[in-house]
Amino acid sequence: MKKLSIFFLVFALTVLSSTGCSAQNIQEDTEDIKIILTINKPTMIVNDEERSIDNEGTVPIIVNDRTLLPVRAVVEAIGGSVDWDEDSRTVTLTKNEETIKLTIDSEIALLNSEEKNLDTAPTIINNRTMLPIRFIAENFGFNVEWDEQTQEITILQAEANKPNAPELEQSSTSPDMSVSEENLTEEDNMENTLLITIGDKTLTATLADTVGSAALKDLLSEEPITIDMRDYGGFEKVGSLGQNLPTDDTQTTTQAGDIVLYQGNQIVIFYGSNSWSYTRLGKMNNLTQAELKEILGNGSVTITLSLD
Repeated sequence: MKKLSIFFLVFALTVLSSTGCSAQNIQEDTEDIKIILTINKPTMIVNDEERSIDNEGTVPIIVNDRTLLPVRAVVEAIGGSVDWDEDSRTVTLTKNEETIKLTIDSEIALLNSEEKNLDTAPTIINNRTMLPIRFIAENFGFNVEWDEQTQEITILQAEANKPNAPELEQSSTSPDMSVSEENLTEEDNMENTLLITIGDKTLTATLADTVGSAALKDLLSEEPITIDMRDYGGFEKVGSLGQNLPTDDTQTTTQAGDIVLYQGNQIVIFYGSNSWSYTRLGKMNNLTQAELKEILGNGSVTITLSLD
């Protein structure tokens, strides 16, 4: 369980038929939804009500540092439906106006007919279809949290998607990610400044006080680092650092402009929001969400990190 703070948890879907089945006991959209599943436990809690996951006694398990969950029960509990096409080996998940299609062994998902990249291709193990829950949950308006101590996975309706939720204004700072500049000297500020070059633009970020950011500074003191990044989930750019850095992951709700370390070797720049376990690295300076999205652009992008 040492490395369960991972970019994705994975759903496990029992392949029942080539046509799938419609959702039963669907939660109404007027109700907040909270689902809790526990490793090796055949029941789940849906809004304080305990239910069997399925009639076969399926339990969430961990395989190769991946947490596998029964997707049909979960997707139906959040008000969605699941269909399986045996010929194309494609799973179709639908909730309200959103449709997600994932094909076995393909790292390309279709979100409402738009291609999206996955970091993990769906696969079949013991007649279970493994799907990336983080991608699914975020695009259906939910967040996923992992509690290593209790071995619990919690799926929560995102605040902005709750019924009658007020329209949220995108903050330029994040309470979990901000770096205090109070009483910092000019020299201190320079030492905590990260330069991020994207095309012909050079942006600045303020580094956080974490073991990950300290290790990154040590690397950058030797030479700049260039990283190829790609979109994930419609809210972030992610790319491999090429080596591992020390981590002190904490459950974090990110905002646009936040920079984090995932799994010790992945640099993530957010142009949206997500809740996951990360090591904080820093925060972009003086950029709105719209400006950041425009600079990062769509699809793959190459960035260079260096020190001031």
